[in-house]
Amino acid sequence: MYSKLGEAIVNKNQKRIKEIIASLDYTDLNLADFVNEMAPVMLTEANLTYGNFHFIKMALFLRELSINNYFSSFTEKELINLLAINMTERRFIKVEADRIGYKEDYADQSTLKSMIEEIDKGNIHNAYYYSLGLLKYKPDMLKNNLLVLGTESLSNTLGHSFTCFYSVMRDLVVENSRYDTNSIFSYIMYLSRFNYRNDVHIQFDTDHFEDISKLIEVCASGEGIINLHHMITLAVYLLWKKEENNGVYIPYHNFLNWIGDKEVDKKQKEKIENMETREYNLGTYEEFENTFLLKNLDDTFPVYLNVLEKDYNKAVDWMFRLYTNYYNPNWDPHYFTSLYSALKLFKIDKSENNIPSKMSIYQALSYFAQRVDLKVK
Repeated sequence: MYSKLGEAIVNKNQKRIKEIIASLDYTDLNLADFVNEMAPVMLTEANLTYGNFHFIKMALFLRELSINNYFSSFTEKELINLLAINMTERRFIKVEADRIGYKEDYADQSTLKSMIEEIDKGNIHNAYYYSLGLLKYKPDMLKNNLLVLGTESLSNTLGHSFTCFYSVMRDLVVENSRYDTNSIFSYIMYLSRFNYRNDVHIQFDTDHFEDISKLIEVCASGEGIINLHHMITLAVYLLWKKEENNGVYIPYHNFLNWIGDKEVDKKQKEKIENMETREYNLGTYEEFENTFLLKNLDDTFPVYLNVLEKDYNKAVDWMFRLYTNYYNPNWDPHYFTSLYSALKLFKIDKSENNIPSKMSIYQALSYFAQRVDLKVK
């Protein structure tokens, strides 16, 4: 049973959505609760525009920030409105899966191997059968190995075969989750698009990321969707590396093989290094909104860097809120996903002056500024 807002979304009634949200007090709004309610629908996105599961990834990244109290009530309200309206612009199909059917009283490496063999054949039903055993007896093994399979197709999917489902495995395939079976079934359907090596389940990779700062610089170099996905995928890789249930096995070689011999854009790096640092005393979001101008990004990027270095939480809140000003029906989920990833890299980046992660933030903001109507604000 959906809430009144949920019903309006399912019925694609934008007028009703706006009325409901406008009538709610800020204390009655919670972005994490909203995503929890609509997750089953988001999971079954028929993404005819992008061909990948962008919406659930975008929503779960926002949910994480909400749970960790990065957003003010004002920002949460704007984000809920954006997500709700945007859902009516997209196509969703109702697909449900449950736990009924698995007969064995164990699951092990042979179960995993059988599941992967069926995924490779495109036999989704059989693959799902074996996944049910793993979900019951070896859930961490299941989640990690599905993500490992996802990394096998990075070059064919711009990283989406991994990044679109990282947050799904992390947040929705957990103990007592209402969404675990739908999440697994959805991912298996996606992975069945591709073929895999017979020994893909054998953990052999001894590689690692030697110089994280340099790698961030490489991935943050260049414009356009491919370079943006290098940065997004690296951020998700590094988040995965920090997870306790990653099986201690990260297939670094798949990422390194994908980006190949890409080099740092020296001009782009020098631009960030040479940006004049100035002191700003911006006490409110309104002051920030009037001072930081996307249409003059090169001139006002130091404004945001100043906020970021003083108060990371405020910088996260204000930029996500600013983005909602530019909503349009063709909203690109990469806007939020790239911003989230770049800000995560800022926290991970241990280099002096954080030049690599500042490059990634500039990359994300540039991608956004080049694609929205800046006349709106």
